Formats: sequence, C-alpha cells, structure tokens
Amino acid sequence: RSVLTIAVGPRIYLDMAVALARSIRLWHDAMDLPVAIATDSVEPLPADLSGVKTILLKPKELGVGFEPKLNLDRLSPAQRTLFIDADCLVYSRLDRAFDAFAGQAVGVVRERVAKDGERFGDIASYCQYLGVESIPVFTGGMYYLEGQGAASVYGEARTLLQSYDQLGLVRLRGLPNEEVLISGAMARHNLWGIPDDGLVIGDFQTSPG
Repeated sequence: RSVLTIAVGPRIYLDMAVALARSIRLWHDAMDLPVAIATDSVEPLPADLSGVKTILLKPKELGVGFEPKLNLDRLSPAQRTLFIDADCLVYSRLDRAFDAFAGQAVGVVRERVAKDGERFGDIASYCQYLGVESIPVFTGGMYYLEGQGAASVYGEARTLLQSYDQLGLVRLRGLPNEEVLISGAMARHNLWGIPDDGLVIGDFQTSPG
C-alpha cells in the first residue's frame, strides 16, 4: 500500500505536498507506508523526506487543472494506493481508510447517491447518457485505487472527458472537473464508495470540529 499526491504547476503545490508528506510521517514510517509525490518540479525534497518517492512529470504531461487526477491509475505506485490532495494534512494513522476501502477497485468518501438535481450539470440527463440510475456524489480530495480494476474505471473517465462540454457538464473555474467524470465511470462499474461518517476525511465546511 502507498499514499500518492500530485504537485504540479505553481510552487505552492509542492510546498503543500511536503507538508502533507510530513504529516503522514508523524504516523507512518517509510517502511510502514511509502509516500510518492508526482511533480513537475526538479527541486529535491527536504532532507527529512529522503524516503519519499518522486514521480517526475513533464510540465502539463497529464493535462492542466484537474486533469492529472484522471491519471491516478497511471501514477499509482502500489497495489493499494490512497490518493490525497496536496492541500490536505493527515492527523491520525491511515489504517482506518485502507480498511474501509479494501476490495474496491476505486473508492471515494461518498456524500450521497443522486439520480437527479444538479452536480456540475443535470444529474438525470447525465445518468441517462451513462445508462445508470444514479451516481455517487463526493469531493475528490481523496481517492482509493486497488488492483487492475482501477485502470478500467479511470480509462472510462478519460473517455468521458472527451465529451465533457457536449454532455452539458459544467466547468469548475473554467476547467473540466474530474469528480463528475470519475463519478460517472464508478457508477458504470457499480462502485459507490463509502458513506461519509466523519471518520476518514473532513474539511472546515463539513467538519468544523
């Protein structure tokens, strides 16, 4: 198992990834849980993170904006990989997350399952196109990937990206949002993530405590 994060573009993302890696090291040593940072920066990591793996990318190699997160299957460094956004911090051991996601090709912390309403586009129309009854709704700050099944889900998400605007999906800050694409691909593979019980991930909006 491993943890993966992405730090491409402005330097601030690498700084945040370093902070994330340090927070993981408070709870897991390098033998217990390897950490990898996929980055387009050639700057060496701080000495205290000598055990952290760097996956060197060319600038914009995996696209821009949220697109690199559609390639987690290509970056995954282990059989079981927990992707965490660079702007997060870990404040306990991650065993609970790995245990909760075990056996799922792709896992997310699900807010709800929706068949209508709005989520970066009209959900009902999107479901009709996908041929599914509903999709999982989540925030993509954390993804879990396991085994070869993850490549099938992410391959389908990349295919959906090619029709993003034609499907009437709404862009986030002018860019395609990976969440709605992975959500659709997961629904097609009958993957729904785990319900958000507040024990795996939290943010200042949903978990102010």
